[in-house]
Amino acid sequence: MWREKVYTSENDIYCWKCGKLNSKEDPFCHYCGAQQDRLEESYIKLKLKQERNEKERIRVQEEIRQENEFRERQAIRNVELAREQTCQEK
Repeated sequence: MWREKVYTSENDIYCWKCGKLNSKEDPFCHYCGAQQDRLEESYIKLKLKQERNEKERIRVQEEIRQENEFRERQAIRNVELAREQTCQEK
């Protein structure tokens, strides 16, 4: 329901209740009639920013996890190769 971008221009805003595009100048939404409370606008903008930050945090954590798994597999592989070499040298 919520859009990634709250503002499309200086004069347009998405309704906090129905998500439809409205003029910032109008005190009420043309679609659902909700009052376009400026505090509500700020809340939505902040909420969307928090959601983006959370998605970014999750993405970075996943990258770190994958990198750690790769390093762990590489270390195990290197130990196995070293064991094979020592067995072949004997």
